[in-house]
Amino acid sequence: MNPAYDFHDRVALVTGAGSGIGLDTAQAFAESGAAVVLAGHHEQTLRTAREELTSAVLADGPACGPG
Repeated sequence: MNPAYDFHDRVALVTGAGSGIGLDTAQAFAESGAAVVLAGHHEQTLRTAREELTSAVLADGPACGPG
């Protein structure tokens, strides 16, 4: 995402978020401050994606902290 975009206080619904472009898109929204809803066909893939995104956002810090 372009650093000029600020998605704090926004919700992003990302389909196909378990892998590939969908997962990359979800990560970009999360890094830009959005609350991200992951959607896809395979529950286990989405759980794994959620764990990866949570770890990545927590490691980066600002996107996950209180306002």
